[in-house]
Amino acid sequence: MKKQPRYRNFGALVYKRRHEMQLSQEQLAEMLKLSVQQVRNYESGRCRPSLERLYDLSCTMKISVESLMLAISTDK
Repeated sequence: MKKQPRYRNFGALVYKRRHEMQLSQEQLAEMLKLSVQQVRNYESGRCRPSLERLYDLSCTMKISVESLMLAISTDK
């Protein structure tokens, strides 16, 4: 049985905002100095970022840290 992604709400928020900004996963990864695979993992809900990365995502994607944290907290 396949494991369900744990951070689906967070992943959906990152995916939605990236599309609103008209960025590819590659472009976002480059802006954040991450691998494309890491961006995919965030968007798929397989993992959540560290606090430092959460701040970087917030600044880069112009979304509040609080919104990102709320998405993470509602995934539990």
